[in-house]
Amino acid sequence: MKRKSNVMKLSAIIITAVLIMACCVGCNKEITAKAIILKNAPTVTSKYGENLKIAKDGLLRVKDEKDSVSDVEVTLEMIDQTGFNKNTTEEQTLKINYGGKSVDFKFALVREAKSLVVAKAPTVLSYCTRPFKIKNDGKLTVTYVDGFSENIDITLDMIDLTGFDINLSTEQTLTIRFGGKTATFPVTLRADTIDDNGELSTYRFETEHAKIGGGTVATEECGGETYGGYTLRPDGSIDSCVKNLFLGEGGFIEFTIYSNKMTHAKLSLSIGVNGFGQYTSFDKYAGIFVNEDKIATNIHYDDSVEKWGQEPWWLFQTYTVSEDIVLFSGENVIRIATYGYADISIEPGDQSALSGGRNISWIELQTTGTLTTEADAE
Repeated sequence: MKRKSNVMKLSAIIITAVLIMACCVGCNKEITAKAIILKNAPTVTSKYGENLKIAKDGLLRVKDEKDSVSDVEVTLEMIDQTGFNKNTTEEQTLKINYGGKSVDFKFALVREAKSLVVAKAPTVLSYCTRPFKIKNDGKLTVTYVDGFSENIDITLDMIDLTGFDINLSTEQTLTIRFGGKTATFPVTLRADTIDDNGELSTYRFETEHAKIGGGTVATEECGGETYGGYTLRPDGSIDSCVKNLFLGEGGFIEFTIYSNKMTHAKLSLSIGVNGFGQYTSFDKYAGIFVNEDKIATNIHYDDSVEKWGQEPWWLFQTYTVSEDIVLFSGENVIRIATYGYADISIEPGDQSALSGGRNISWIELQTTGTLTTEADAE
């Protein structure tokens, strides 16, 4: 009798466990998404000629209809493979679908190589101490295991910079990796020194001409709006038109500026004061990167500025970064990005969810160099 009772108890435990497992099948049930962002793109593990396969390292950042945020693993079933070509090494773009929303991810299949030959080494654009960059003029002759050969462009992501010293102006050897094989080429970086001689000039760069990405929305307001009893730019002057950016979470603006020499510059920004929200420090919720180096601005909201009632978004104030920045000879990239999901790393800190956004109208650079927004003719 006791044995029968134990059997019944065991059966009850098994049934309960099955029910719990059945309930948990829906634990990862797809929800209706308000927004999705690709936090980490999945690694494509399939090679040239194979069906699409991915690693379990892809993550979506999902915001549901109640504004709750969670991370969801990207699975192969989420990927729309329409247009997928397994017989190309060109970059492809597919959509990841989840919760009624979609986001793109890019990848390229790897074709197994038998040998590599550097047909033409790429032109190195870097000076000593600056981020390593090359022109898109290098060619690599690839012979694949199936006997097919072709010439392809050498891209920066093919070059292994392990052990490479950006501070040396003597010859070094760099390794190209492609299709499981390697090839090498010599590199000698040009030396550059800071030159602050000459007359100071100020250059203004409007955000309407900058690159826009992430959660950014471009806006242009040139009169007619009223707020708190005040008319926006009542004089109708062109100078008071605001061509700015609403920098939402994960938004960024990027200026590409060319200098005729390596020199110091003083950086100033026209910032919408309403974008400071509850934080008086600009660095609390945003970052400025000059040639990929994050700089501390030490900018703090000036509460002596006329507030115009409730601080309308079009009220701008000019602030200057506390320390001079360094501009390289040639191309320079200045990026302003907000905390969140921008495609550039920002130090961990308080996440901002300010309703007023971050508004930048323009930046100014004061320097002895000559600045342009287009590369000098070679």
